[in-house]
Amino acid sequence: MTIIEVVFAILILSGVTLAMATFGQSFTRASNSAGWFALASDLASGRLEAIRTEPNYSALSSYAGTETASTTTAVPTMAHAPGFTRVTAVQRDSTSGHDWTRVTVTVSASQLAAPVTKSMTVAKP
Repeated sequence: MTIIEVVFAILILSGVTLAMATFGQSFTRASNSAGWFALASDLASGRLEAIRTEPNYSALSSYAGTETASTTTAVPTMAHAPGFTRVTAVQRDSTSGHDWTRVTVTVSASQLAAPVTKSMTVAKP
């Protein structure tokens, strides 16, 4: 009877160990994904903040373009994000008596499941 109990105990212990290993892999994968997503979100937010603080409204269109880690003129810098690409689209609308600019920043990388996109609208002062 004791041998049967020991075999069952080993089987239960093996099942629990296998489940913990699977959970550990899933947790590590989710943690890494969250880190990459946070970095992409910070890159997009930083770009929007740089545009938001631009004192010259007519200069907002100069922010349009694509940047990578090797882009030396990236504002803010992307040197700490190799493999990431940041695309800034600037669309100005001055019809119907109003003047505003829509800025959309999209950050993509192979580590991300989907690109991170953030937008804002800036009205002419």
